[in-house]
Amino acid sequence: MKKLLTVFLVLTIILISSCKEDDKILPVASFFYSPSDAGAGDTIYFKNNSLYANTLDWDFGDGHTSTEENPFHTYSEEGNYTVQLTAYNDDGSDMTSKSIQLKPPSCWNKLRDLPTARNAHMALILDNKIYVAGGITTWNEFEAYDIATNTWVAKAGMPDIDREFLAGCVLNGKIYLIGGYYGLEGIETTDILEEYDPATNKWETRAPMPSQRWGHAAFPVNGKIYVIGGALGWPITKFYQKIEVYDPETDSWTTLTRQGGSGLTGRWGFGACMANDKIYIIGGTDADDYPSSGNVPALDIVEVYDPATNVWTKKLSMPTARWGLVSVTANNKIYAIGGGNVYQATAFRKVVEEYDPVSNTWVKKGAMPEGVIIPAACMLNNIIYIPGGGGLTANDAYNSFYSYDPVCDTVSE
Repeated sequence: MKKLLTVFLVLTIILISSCKEDDKILPVASFFYSPSDAGAGDTIYFKNNSLYANTLDWDFGDGHTSTEENPFHTYSEEGNYTVQLTAYNDDGSDMTSKSIQLKPPSCWNKLRDLPTARNAHMALILDNKIYVAGGITTWNEFEAYDIATNTWVAKAGMPDIDREFLAGCVLNGKIYLIGGYYGLEGIETTDILEEYDPATNKWETRAPMPSQRWGHAAFPVNGKIYVIGGALGWPITKFYQKIEVYDPETDSWTTLTRQGGSGLTGRWGFGACMANDKIYIIGGTDADDYPSSGNVPALDIVEVYDPATNVWTKKLSMPTARWGLVSVTANNKIYAIGGGNVYQATAFRKVVEEYDPVSNTWVKKGAMPEGVIIPAACMLNNIIYIPGGGGLTANDAYNSFYSYDPVCDTVSE
């Protein structure tokens, strides 16, 4: 009996050993990656989910490989890439693959949201900071964005009237905010001029404009401030063609007499910027009143003012007529961004078009990631910053904030 039991145990051990040798455990290759909507230049992170694997081989499909467990990789060019992961152990190997479609590099970068949602406001750059003031939904909030740290700081509020469709500029290290309209029941146009000193974080009220304006623009020219365009009241009773000039040294205003030409076409909601020492007024609308369900006619007009000669000239019209856009100069080109073609502004809000003042030509660029009307815009080191703006109606206000690098935008139509 003992002999039979011994033989049985030996046979059992042999069978168990034999089963272990034949029962191989093969690896199962598996992975995922993020983000799923990456573009060229973005970093993609790979997460290994393989089972029973001792070693891994990654092939990213562009000539680069890795043996790390959870690698990351940056593709330099757009296109479709097949990523292969091969998992190994002592019993064998397994391979799986995924296709990655990389978009063109994004020229738009989302920055930290504005603390206060704004529309029809001002954005001005001073000492590597972006100051925003006024606009729909705000009271007197005045806030500064530090480009280096991507942070916002509240500053001393505007001392007089909270207002929208105001104008502003930077001159001699100070910020000037001019005019605009206010009022919840009806529009009251103002002639206020306020001066802000960032060194002291204090405001002073200066001599008011000779006229009350909203929807206008202001530019520093030879140590003075030129105020151009805009309108009076709502319904509009006057479109301004005359240019008023403020001298900070004497705290006084003068009105220029036009030297030939027809002058600026009366309008509001236009884009305004300077290029080659000349002032460009682009697009906008000449609507002076309308029902809430009606359209606001959009304009494609481009007019240029030369402060040296005090003369206006017309240039090639903008390809896409729109109002509520911004225009900014970068790399000696002018960029017309955003805006709409009706009151609800459901069309063209993402449009970006580039104008060359030298050749007097326009080209269409890549679209904005989020369409807006009546945002604000400014430029530093040829990077364009666009904080806030409106949405489906002119009374909407966003706190989204983007930067745009025109150099990387190779799209042209």
